[in-house]
Amino acid sequence: MNNDGWLTGDYRKDNDKKYLGHWDLDDKHDTIATIAGVKKEEVKNAHGSEIKQVLYFKESDIKPLILNKKVNPQAIAKALGTPKRELWIGRRIFLFVGNEPKAEDGVAVRVRDYAPQDNKYYCAECGTLIQDAEIDGKMYSAEVIANNALTKFGKYLCIDCGHKAKGAE
Repeated sequence: MNNDGWLTGDYRKDNDKKYLGHWDLDDKHDTIATIAGVKKEEVKNAHGSEIKQVLYFKESDIKPLILNKKVNPQAIAKALGTPKRELWIGRRIFLFVGNEPKAEDGVAVRVRDYAPQDNKYYCAECGTLIQDAEIDGKMYSAEVIANNALTKFGKYLCIDCGHKAKGAE
């Protein structure tokens, strides 16, 4: 809305759509998103409804993304180095507005086939940044903590969530 009360911007953002559309993204810059997980759910479309894979994000301001069959899942797998969806949790990806010839307006949400190179790890449980920590008087890097949790629990965990998971065993 501008100063005169006139609505501005893409009208589709006002439609309260449940899922991410290219109109929700900045078409000039990539959006970095942290993966919370993937679910199968019923998605309504122009042809009725069907069961689709839906990618959820930790960031509350990024809507879930309906995954197509190949393009975006393959890009995520390449970017993160694994096709295993459980290993995507807590990892970050780039979302962008890309070409899609089959789309009504020729564009769609796409995922880059490379990940942000910040060498940061995020906890798959609580979403916090995994940081270096001292354990029993010895310093461990965030990378070591994250990879130890991945080996032991199958996902990246911060120190606190790692202790909780260890206690639950």
